[in-house]
Amino acid sequence: MKDSPEKSKSISPSPDADPPIRRSVDDTGSQALSEALRTTFVIIKVLMVGLVVAFFASGIFTVENNEVATVLRFGRQTSTELLGPGLHWAFPYPIDEKVKIAVSQSHSVTATNGWYAITPELEALGEIPPPRASMMPGYDGYTLTNDGNIIHVKATLKYRISNAMDYRFRFADIEPLLKNIVDNALFYASSQFSADDILYQEKDRFQFRLNSKINQSIIDYDLGITLEPLDIQTSAPLDVQESFDAVITAESEANRLSQEAEGYRSTQVALADGDYQKIINAGLTESNRVVNAVAADAQYFKDQLPHYQRNPELFKRRLLVEAMGRIFSKASHKFFLPESSNRDLRILLNRGFKEPKKRTDPQMSTTP
Repeated sequence: MKDSPEKSKSISPSPDADPPIRRSVDDTGSQALSEALRTTFVIIKVLMVGLVVAFFASGIFTVENNEVATVLRFGRQTSTELLGPGLHWAFPYPIDEKVKIAVSQSHSVTATNGWYAITPELEALGEIPPPRASMMPGYDGYTLTNDGNIIHVKATLKYRISNAMDYRFRFADIEPLLKNIVDNALFYASSQFSADDILYQEKDRFQFRLNSKINQSIIDYDLGITLEPLDIQTSAPLDVQESFDAVITAESEANRLSQEAEGYRSTQVALADGDYQKIINAGLTESNRVVNAVAADAQYFKDQLPHYQRNPELFKRRLLVEAMGRIFSKASHKFFLPESSNRDLRILLNRGFKEPKKRTDPQMSTTP
């Protein structure tokens, strides 16, 4: 049975309507795209948060124990107080700029405008370049002395930072300024002394004048540094260095001989003084002995005078007996002659020849 035209018309699809299968595919794609966009937005948010955290975390910095620091925001200092050792934070560059200054360690600059040209290799080995017949302008440095001579002078300036802000911000680059200060001081001080004084005779005075000039410049510029002892090297021109060395050697030898002569003179003077004092002491001792002996004899005679005055004859005999006792004690043979005897007395004094004993020379004797 055929369907009615109305029924057939009601169930026939419209030519503009999508098929059901196509509509379901579009819904699935839309859902997938939405999920992808949602995931992408989440990832972007996480990345943005991470970037923000990393941006602010990059502002953390450390100041070491021998350093101080300050923060510049768009080129201006944020605080007059310096940051000490430890962790600190500032906005990352280019908002803030962190400036660290090493204040505890020693710094140095070397001024070489008055020094001869030398390669780093020779300088590291401590050697000097071979001499040339003449210096090369613009290549070799030198200074002039007040007697019209040419010498080479090099100085190393060591310093510590006493005021970090003045040191860092008063001048853009302080090391070239310090080199110029030292060079100017070298030329100035060299012009105040002769070459012989700078090289040999007046080194201390030259260094004092150089230090004074550098210190005055540091004070004038207010650099915020404290100077340490200056290291100065001086040298004659290399082509005449050998002659200068010969003069130094001769002066050293002369000083050595002079010191030896002075030592010998001091020794001989000391010996002569000792002999002189010994003779004086011996003379004083002998003088005191003689004076004491004479005084004792005088006192003895003074004590004996009353005895002599009471009985001079007895006193004489007593003295004679005492004298004879002393004489007889030393005589090997004694002969007594009575005073009342009128006989002739003949004394044979020579008792005959007596052969002397042989003496043995110890140098002529031999040991068996």
